[in-house]
Amino acid sequence: MSTGKRHTDRVRHTVDQLLAEAQDGQGFLPGDVNALLRQQNEPMGAWEVRGELSTLERMGYLRLDAASGRWQRVEQRKIA
Repeated sequence: MSTGKRHTDRVRHTVDQLLAEAQDGQGFLPGDVNALLRQQNEPMGAWEVRGELSTLERMGYLRLDAASGRWQRVEQRKIA
């Protein structure tokens, strides 16, 4: 597995964990991802995390609410 894919997967897993624990449905900030990664002894730089969030956005997994600066998961539509 390439380093890029490993970083993307690590950030996606962390995002999933943050969203599962969130009670407000408001999404998360990039700093929330950094803090959780540090707690898990897997720190990444702020720009690395921000880049991976953009990668997940391009993949259709996340979207950025520009007004609040918070990231949210894209709701997947079921195809009939």
